[in-house]
Amino acid sequence: MRSARVRAEASRDAGRAALERARSYVGHLVGEGRAPAGADDHDVLVRSPIDGVVVGRDAAPGTVVLVGAPLVTVSRLGTLVLRIPVPERALAAATVGAPVRFEVPAWPGRAFDARVTRVSPTVDSLSRTVEVLASVDARGAALRAEMYASAELQGGGGARVLAVPAEVVQAMEGDTVVVAARRAGARGAALALEAVRVRVGRRTSAQAEILGGLAAGTPVVVRGAAVAKAELLKRRGG
Repeated sequence: MRSARVRAEASRDAGRAALERARSYVGHLVGEGRAPAGADDHDVLVRSPIDGVVVGRDAAPGTVVLVGAPLVTVSRLGTLVLRIPVPERALAAATVGAPVRFEVPAWPGRAFDARVTRVSPTVDSLSRTVEVLASVDARGAALRAEMYASAELQGGGGARVLAVPAEVVQAMEGDTVVVAARRAGARGAALALEAVRVRVGRRTSAQAEILGGLAAGTPVVVRGAAVAKAELLKRRGG
C-alpha cells in the first residue's frame, strides 16, 4: 500500500508539473491583453518576448510548421551588437568595457561609440583573429542591423606609443618598411630617401603602431609614399 501511495503521489506531482508547463507555454503564445481586432477565434496569437521590428518571415500562410522551426525574425530596436575581428597581435587592447569608435558607409564622417561586452576565448585558426562583441546604443534612425562598419578599438588608454599614418607602412621586397627622409646636400637643400624596415603592432584604418626600427621624431614620407617607394626600387634595379 505504501509503495502504491508513493507512486500515486509522484504521478500527481508529475501531472501538476506538466500542467504548469502547458499553462506557461500557452501564456507565452497568447500573452496578456486583448487579441487584435478582427482576429479569428481559431487563430493562435504568437507574441514576441522582446520589443522590436519583424525583419524576416520564415513561415508562409498554409505551410506546415514543425516544432522548433522559426516563424519570424525580430530585431531589437534599442541595442545592436558590433562584431569586430581583432588581429591576434592587438588582443591586449580588447578588454570588456573598452571603448570603440566606428563609422558606417551610410553616414560618412560621422562617428558612433560602442563598448566591448565580450571577447571570444578562442583565436580563429585561419584568419588569426579574435571575435570581439561591442554593444551599440541604436536608439534613433541612423544605424541598422547588418550594416558594415569600420571600427577602431581604443583600448584602455594610458600608454604612449609611436605611431605613423597607416598609408606610410608599405611592403617592399619582402620587408615591411616606411620611407624616411633626411636633409642632404649643401645647406640641406635636398632630401635623401631611405627605406627603413620596421616592426608593426596594432593597426587601424588611420594609424599603425611602430614597435621597432624607427626612432621617434624621424621624418617620414606621407603624401606620395608609394611614389617614393617606387623611386627607391627603381634605383635599386638601376
